[in-house]
Amino acid sequence: MPEPLHVLYVDDYEPMGEMVADALADDGFLVTVMTDALAALQLCMSIDVHFGAAVIDFNMPGMDGDELTRRLSEAGHMPIVVVSAFIDDERRRRAMQAGAKAVMDKKDLVRILPGLLRQLMGAA
Repeated sequence: MPEPLHVLYVDDYEPMGEMVADALADDGFLVTVMTDALAALQLCMSIDVHFGAAVIDFNMPGMDGDELTRRLSEAGHMPIVVVSAFIDDERRRRAMQAGAKAVMDKKDLVRILPGLLRQLMGAA
């Protein structure tokens, strides 16, 4: 039996993280939820942990989603999906420029995210 695909979900709103983690776990993913972007970056830079993909909220205190995306992309760690409740062309452009492979509205996460992650992780 293959190991489940490991996804990092970073969102400062903990209930959203729990909801997405439950939905992804029901779809066969292993999910690590973090509410602090800097701590998530440090974990990703650890040699002890490997994630197949990351899903990062755009709006977070301290380090925002664009900065976390840029830093993870520069390190070449994994495909990244940036999510937000408020997507516009400028936000989408900034996320893609930072290195995101996809940008999604949070309202679509539970329905679309599992298939998108499998697609992105298969292409990585």
